[in-house]
Amino acid sequence: MAKTPIENMTDHEMLVELLEGKRRDEKIRLVLLIVRVVILVTLVILAVIYVPPIVDMIRDIHDDLDGIRSSLESMEHTITDAYQKVSDISDSINEQLENIKSLENLIPKSWF
Repeated sequence: MAKTPIENMTDHEMLVELLEGKRRDEKIRLVLLIVRVVILVTLVILAVIYVPPIVDMIRDIHDDLDGIRSSLESMEHTITDAYQKVSDISDSINEQLENIKSLENLIPKSWF
């Protein structure tokens, strides 16, 4: 059906065209609204599905990093303790060497 120019339309035909145009616009708006709602619902469902595992993964990484941090702190204490023990042993050895030197001074050189 060919559309007649507006100049040749009666008032009734113009009113019918106007109402049909409004109905088309309302249908298009309704379809766009439904599409937006479907996209929003899809995004919410995807977020509900994918966000908890990602949060769990990040929480696991954080726990692993805490474990590594505590291990490093423990190693630091162990190394500090070992350094202190080595230092104590070194001091003891130096004392013993000094004692041996003082004993050498007491013994006459002719005995050697």
